[in-house]
Amino acid sequence: ARRTANTLRAREFTSPSPLDRRTRCCNSPREQRATFAKTVLADPVGTYSYSNSGYGLLSAIIERATDAGYEDLMGVKIFAPLGLKTAGFGAPATLGKIDQPWGHYRGEGEKLTPAEPVPENQFPPALTPAASVHVSFSDFARFAAWVSSVEPKLVSAETRNRFQTPPSGGSYAGGMWMTEMPGIGGKAVCHCGHMGGLFGVFHAGPKIACVAVFNTAGGGWEWVGDEISAAAGKKLPDEGTAESLPLGLRSRNQHCFSMR
Repeated sequence: ARRTANTLRAREFTSPSPLDRRTRCCNSPREQRATFAKTVLADPVGTYSYSNSGYGLLSAIIERATDAGYEDLMGVKIFAPLGLKTAGFGAPATLGKIDQPWGHYRGEGEKLTPAEPVPENQFPPALTPAASVHVSFSDFARFAAWVSSVEPKLVSAETRNRFQTPPSGGSYAGGMWMTEMPGIGGKAVCHCGHMGGLFGVFHAGPKIACVAVFNTAGGGWEWVGDEISAAAGKKLPDEGTAESLPLGLRSRNQHCFSMR
C-alpha cells in the first residue's frame, strides 16, 4: 500500500483522510500532529472526500519541512504581514467572562445553548489548522481582501494559481471552493466553517471581498452569508482600495471591502 502523500493532494483532499480522528494526548500540539499524520498515512491514497484531516496532515508536513510549529509559522508568515493583530487560536472568549461573543448550538425546538469557550468545544491540536483561528470582524475582512488582491504579495503568482485551480472535474482547490460572487456575478473563491458554536463565511473575487459571521452554529447559514454578500456587494463604493461600507450599510453580521 502506498504510504506517501504530497501537499497538493492534502490541500485537495485526495490524500488518505477519510475520517477526523479526534485523539487527544499529553504531547505538544506539534507532536500530536506528527502522530496524527502517521495514522492517516497508514491508509491508502483515495479519491476526493472532504475532511478536516487534510489540514492536519498538511500542517504536519509543513512542520517537518520547516522545523517550526504551525502556530508560530502562522504568526510570522500570515498574521504579522497582514496586520491581523487580533488573530489567535481557540475560542475568542475567556471562560467565566463575556469579553467576546460566545457561540451557540441549536437544539431541539430551535433552543439555543451557549457554547463555553473550553477545549472540549474546539478541535484537538492535531486538527487546529482546520478551524481554530479566531480574529475580529475587521481582521477577517482584511484577510478576505488579501485573498482577493494578494497584496501584500506573500506568495508567488504560481503558488496563488495552484491554490485557486481545482483538479480536473473538481471545484475545490487549496482550501477554497470555486464559485461566483453572490448577487453580482464574476469568478470568486469562498469557504465557510464552524467551531465552538460560531460560523463564518467569506467570498473573494478579483475586486471585492465580503465576510459574514454568526454566533450560532448548526448549519443552514451558508445561504444567509450568500444573501448578505450579494446585498452588500451591490452597495459598495465604485472606487477605492480596501474601503469598508459606511456604518449605515452594515449589519451586525456582515462587513465588506471594496477592491475596485
